[in-house]
Amino acid sequence: MINGRVLGGVHLPQRAAPAVAPGAVTSHPPTPADTRRRRRAAIRTAADRGRRTPHMNGHTTDLADVLAAVPLYAPVGEQRRGRVSSTTVAPGAALPTKVVVDFGSTPEGPDRGPDLEIATRAWDTGTEPGERELRGFCAERALMELRMRDPLSGQATALPPGAAWSSAAITVDATPRTFTVLSAGALWVAATVLPGPFLLRIYTPVAGARPDRLRRLTSAAELEPLRGRG
Repeated sequence: MINGRVLGGVHLPQRAAPAVAPGAVTSHPPTPADTRRRRRAAIRTAADRGRRTPHMNGHTTDLADVLAAVPLYAPVGEQRRGRVSSTTVAPGAALPTKVVVDFGSTPEGPDRGPDLEIATRAWDTGTEPGERELRGFCAERALMELRMRDPLSGQATALPPGAAWSSAAITVDATPRTFTVLSAGALWVAATVLPGPFLLRIYTPVAGARPDRLRRLTSAAELEPLRGRG
């Protein structure tokens, strides 16, 4: 240990604290609560400044830049604006590699989850994604929901009983595409590969709320202002 204590059997001299001038204001490291408050304030301020998304790499990214880099989607005919509920950003990067947009969530008050969630993930491993990767992308979301909503499944690593795989034809920007589908009760997840390549995933826990046509979002005005929970 340092500052006059024993470190490996050797006494280290104690360093004198720096002098503080009379009347000077001393600062203290921020507490976790301070950090959370500042982060929420940054998100609110970013939204007021014109739809910018702050993230942990220190960058502030325009939603317009995100829309240009990562294709985000909404169901054809959806009247509600989407909400960016999650992003994944590589260390040192300015733009996310994965963006989740949900429709019908409850950002204030108890979180009951979205009616519909559409996620896009850039695939940059150097290999072409196939059925294995699509199933993994679907199972990832199904297990996440299972762990969140079922107290007895907090450590679940297997899909729930009755889970079944199938396929479905869904039109994306007027192009019919085949989606790999995982269904388990009312839970329904579907994923496909888009040029880029990108993985595109649709998730809904609501029976009957399964879109058959998607369109690409082209304007930040189609998304809700960014805001934090709390």
